[in-house]
Amino acid sequence: QSTWGDNICAILVCLLLFIVVDVESSRMEKPNVKYEGVGEVSDGADLTKDKDKLKVQPQVECSFVGGSDRITLLMYDPDAPNPENPVKAPWLHWMVVNILGCDTSKGKTLMEYAEPTPPAGLHRYITNIYRQSSSEVKADKPSARNNFDIKKFENDNGLTLIGQHKYTVSAK
Repeated sequence: QSTWGDNICAILVCLLLFIVVDVESSRMEKPNVKYEGVGEVSDGADLTKDKDKLKVQPQVECSFVGGSDRITLLMYDPDAPNPENPVKAPWLHWMVVNILGCDTSKGKTLMEYAEPTPPAGLHRYITNIYRQSSSEVKADKPSARNNFDIKKFENDNGLTLIGQHKYTVSAK
């Protein structure tokens, strides 16, 4: 039998875990994402009106990454093919591993950039920046863009999420 005190302790532990998780997510660094013709994209921005300017991969800057650090960049859409039925999500839009500093040209591109082209609804486009636990991620090019297993990729390659940027684009 649980006592009133046991229940209060359980509630306090849950609250403490919630606070720790919330503080951790608020500490997430925000890389700067810039598209030619659009400029710097604010985290959470809606780029629907500029979607014709998203054809070329963006420039990504990470002031929180040292010049000799190795990172991995993943850009994906968690809403493919539509937010009501994301059966092909996450859809991988871009993957670069073994990036020196935050210069994507100094990394190995495993999946070329694919511009956002949402077929229906409002889609989120998320760019994750990971710290690599080793100097080289030994991964092959994914066989498909759809249903990419991000968690498995993170775990298999010793990646730690250190930065994230999001924006949206609507089909209309």
